Order: sequence, then structure tokens, then C-alpha cells
Amino acid sequence: MKKTVYKGKYIRVIQENINGHIWERAYAHPCVHVIPITEDKKILIIREFREEEGKERWNFVSGLLENDNVLEEANRELAEEAGFRAEILDEYYSVEPKSVLNRKRIFVIAKKLKQFKAEHKDHGHTLEIKAFTIDELFSMALEGEFGYSDIVIAVLKLHRDAKNGSIIL
Repeated sequence: MKKTVYKGKYIRVIQENINGHIWERAYAHPCVHVIPITEDKKILIIREFREEEGKERWNFVSGLLENDNVLEEANRELAEEAGFRAEILDEYYSVEPKSVLNRKRIFVIAKKLKQFKAEHKDHGHTLEIKAFTIDELFSMALEGEFGYSDIVIAVLKLHRDAKNGSIIL
């Protein structure tokens, strides 16, 4: 039997009895990560400062899903954090762990980018927007320059798919 023991704005914790043992699982609000690809086949990422972590890190444009339209949410985040909108948006892949800590992450590829003045509704987290080749991102992933393992996995997957031709940058 499952029982919710905490429900906040972004996190829900449940207790579950499995074979006589009480397990706790935390579920965070789902999020979208945007992989914006430029005309010259580079990938835009942001350097951001996260107050709650007290440090800077490189990351894809990302944010919490505020509604069920993933592609609309991806374009909204791209506008807010980087000052771009995409004409083409495609879901690349998603991951939804089934463990103690759980958060669904959906990765979206954005192409045919149009730049405009950034809305910057990300509370000043974005410090820099920079374009990298897939090989540069691959090296950054191996050097530990991303804050989350899910981002590293996405970069490794993107690198593999770009190299074997299953995705065109």
C-alpha cells in the first residue's frame, strides 16, 4: 500500500510497504531539457548560477513542465533562458527513473532558431550562452563540467547518434 507522507509544490514523497519493509520514494516535478542546434551544427548550452547549489555549471536550457505540451514548454524555456525560439522541435528521448529519487526528464531537439531579446524570466540564472560542437560537449561531459548525470548521458547519447548518423545535427 502507498501513502503520501509529503506533498509540496515540486516534490511528493510516498511510503510503500514492499514485502514487510517500508520504502520511501521521492517524486520531483517533471522537466524538459532543450538541445538547440544552430545552422552551423553547433549546440547552444548555458552557463548558469544556481543559488540553491551555490555554484556555476553548464547545462542545457531546461525547466519544469508547467503543462502537458512538451514542445510548447521547450520553446518557452528556450525563449526565457536563451532568447531564441525554434521553428522545429522534436522530442529526442526521455528518461523516467523508477528508484528512490525520481524525476521524468524529457529532451527536445530545437532547430531553425530565431534570436530575439531574451525574456530572462529565469531569475538571473543564465550567465552565458555559448555554442559548442558535439565533440566539445563530449569532452566537457567526460571532464565533469555538467551538473547532472542525466545531462552527461544525453550528451553521450547525442554524440553517439550524431556519429552513427541516426540523428542529423
